[in-house]
Amino acid sequence: MGTYTLDGVPLDDPAGRWAVSDKTLLPGLPAPVVPSVTIPGVHGTAPLPPTVRAAGSHTVGLIVTDNTEGGVSGGHQQLRANLERLWALAAPLGRLPELRYYPTGDAYYRTVAARLLAAVEPEMFDPFTAELVLPFDLPTVFWRDADARENVSTSTSSWSITNAANLAGTTGSITDPVFMVPGPVASVVVTDATTGRSVRWSGATIPSGSSLRIEPGILAAYRVTGTAWTGGTDVSGGLSVGPNGFDLNPNTNQRIGWTLTRTGGAGVNTCRARRAFL
Repeated sequence: MGTYTLDGVPLDDPAGRWAVSDKTLLPGLPAPVVPSVTIPGVHGTAPLPPTVRAAGSHTVGLIVTDNTEGGVSGGHQQLRANLERLWALAAPLGRLPELRYYPTGDAYYRTVAARLLAAVEPEMFDPFTAELVLPFDLPTVFWRDADARENVSTSTSSWSITNAANLAGTTGSITDPVFMVPGPVASVVVTDATTGRSVRWSGATIPSGSSLRIEPGILAAYRVTGTAWTGGTDVSGGLSVGPNGFDLNPNTNQRIGWTLTRTGGAGVNTCRARRAFL
């Protein structure tokens, strides 16, 4: 089944103050946002495929006890204190808490920003035990691996990859890939293999010894010394994306691929990306 943390606090508490219950639901499928365009004189609507998804959701159930931090019974007031601790975790104001899921037998955990969707009424079984059901809204839709994985090309002017093995199993859109393209380079086009969406950059040639770092998720590009993954000089003015933005999407076999084409010279290109899950 796996387990969860909320802002780093285990929801299967080692002291037994609370534990994930069978009221925890399987993740639901976030609905695609379906465009509806009518054409005068034509039946129905234009057959346009969805290009984005609505927000996701996830429900976590918890059994709460009257245990203290030391793991011993503390009575009804301790039950109330444990509930209050969970309230502070689940429903902070001014920020989104981080919900993590640790799949059983998987070394990688998944993370998502969450916000409580509705009021919560505890169900009290007795003066020392209660159950909560926490309905979370997931505004960024996708669960993601915590750590990015790298794919590296040979020295080439056209890098085409149809099955990034270390990104296999992806079911959601990878919205925040980062591409590193070392100089000399004058222009770059990256195209998603599944949807054909692309991101382009062109501008003053990036010289040898420097690189172009493209971050489509924040519509930014930087000229950096060496292959620095942070900092750099903003060159986002040369960046352009199509009307539906750019991300990497899995095909029906849950495989990720892209084509990167560059001008100005060949180079060893790198993509860093985190798997995404519905």
